Amino acid sequence: MRRALWIAVAVGITGCSAKPPVVKAVPAPIDPWVLTCTDVQSPEPAWLSNGIYGYRISRFGQPIRQFSINDYEATDQERILPKEIPLGKDPEDVSNYSQSLDMRTGELRTTWTANGDTTTIFSVVDSKGRLISKVGHTNPEIMEIRVFGGDPSSEEPGIAFDQAKSECTKEWETDIEIDGPVEDQQAVRSFLFYLRRAIHPSSRRAVAPFALSNKTYHGHVFWDADIWVFPALALLDPARAKTIPQYRIATIPVAKQNFQEWMQSGKPHGNGGKPDAPAKGSPLGIKFAWESSVTGKETVRSDSQFEDHITGSVAWGISLSNALGLTNDKEIIAGAAEFYRERSVEGPKGREIKGTLSPDEFHIGDNDLYTNLLAQWCMNGGKWDGPNKFKLPSKDGALLTYDGDNSKAYKQAAAVLAIFPLHFPLAVAQSQQMMERFESKITPNGPAMSDSIHALISARNSESDLAYETWRKSWQPFTDQPLLLFSEKRNKALTYFTTGAGGCLQTVLFGFLNIRITQEKPKSGWMRPLKNGFWVSSSPRIPQEWKSVKVKSLSILGKKETLIFDSGGVKSTK
Repeated sequence: MRRALWIAVAVGITGCSAKPPVVKAVPAPIDPWVLTCTDVQSPEPAWLSNGIYGYRISRFGQPIRQFSINDYEATDQERILPKEIPLGKDPEDVSNYSQSLDMRTGELRTTWTANGDTTTIFSVVDSKGRLISKVGHTNPEIMEIRVFGGDPSSEEPGIAFDQAKSECTKEWETDIEIDGPVEDQQAVRSFLFYLRRAIHPSSRRAVAPFALSNKTYHGHVFWDADIWVFPALALLDPARAKTIPQYRIATIPVAKQNFQEWMQSGKPHGNGGKPDAPAKGSPLGIKFAWESSVTGKETVRSDSQFEDHITGSVAWGISLSNALGLTNDKEIIAGAAEFYRERSVEGPKGREIKGTLSPDEFHIGDNDLYTNLLAQWCMNGGKWDGPNKFKLPSKDGALLTYDGDNSKAYKQAAAVLAIFPLHFPLAVAQSQQMMERFESKITPNGPAMSDSIHALISARNSESDLAYETWRKSWQPFTDQPLLLFSEKRNKALTYFTTGAGGCLQTVLFGFLNIRITQEKPKSGWMRPLKNGFWVSSSPRIPQEWKSVKVKSLSILGKKETLIFDSGGVKSTK
């Protein structure tokens, strides 16, 4: 047997040079650990990453594109710069084709037969971000090792290959085991696997919506990281989760500069409002960018810059991180309070924020519910009650999304975010009414997330059948891609969308398992104290399709605890 070493650098063309022939797909059995694709014609490439380097890999196991967390434009919008990798001609007259991803080891296996030769490529990404592939042929019988990109190292690639698989296996000491349909188990593990691959624990860089898989949104950071991804990982993989608040803390100086520049520009807002006179703001003021670059500066040029909930969303994530002992930041909530003090005005029914873009993203107007609630919470020092009251849009006592809300159509969930993640008491009391008003009015072409939040709320409302059905809708049409790659939209393959995966994982944790992190001590059920007067608790809402859920090595203030959730409650096995 012969082995060769080939070191490749990423430059060149974008994809396959020849269209593969039609090959009849053979349905593969569902394995809770292995994702399999037998459709050689699927255009969506596989994705492997270690959170610092990411690679898109063709149906024939060849890297076609590389991303690096450190490879951005040095000026202007600081956009991520993908590198294209030269690719030879695809084989023809292929049979016995399959590509599979073993989530236990992180190994991608691609195999096919052509011209009497069976080729098998085993690929992993090691801790240095190198894509290492073992390529075997049966005619003649040979084996070679190919290494692409990543950080240079004298370490023998064959050893690094095995080490990378071993490191991935160790990560599964923390797992979610579902006693239920195997496709549910497979999906949940895929969410956790891909989210782990999206973040490197030493990067101190918040994850972008597409991580290192796609140049959509330029690799920039949004509220997706703080509200959708961080909570999904905080109890399962805190080492990776805390890179998100660490990034926000590291960019506080730039956020303060953003605030001062906004003040000096006359506090511009949406709907073409007339700017105020230039002014100097409090040195404590913080304004996080809606579309945050590597350095934390604002890069967006569209109306999205008026999505003023971003600063409060970051503050909310920081509060959760502090409660879990991952950070101990005291600047961000106070700085956000100064921003909202300047951003709002006194009104007859409380302070108002005018000309803001709702998280719905279809509407710029006054007094968005989610934004105003975050502003009130920040200005009261991280509490709902206090001297600062904001106007909450409503009609006949029922909460609305924003002033003048006609409840006709929304791009994505917005008003119901007051129920979760905010746990605002009045919204929780009206959760059934709010769901009836808003749930069915999300546009079918909106991004993934809405169904996952709807499922979570339904689970907490003890509507387990509806919650389960909605949860399945929150991922099945979005993962109709090879290897359960998560797309942002139902009708378009655009992967890997970490935000959608984070939302679906949150449904499991905070909906079906009903894990709650609150400032009030729970009255019953399993509970543990956290930092700053917070508590974590659970009274499960397991769907009838699942007998039980075992969460291995849940992390609470640095201590690992294995919990079994079922209809009878929570049992700790420690």
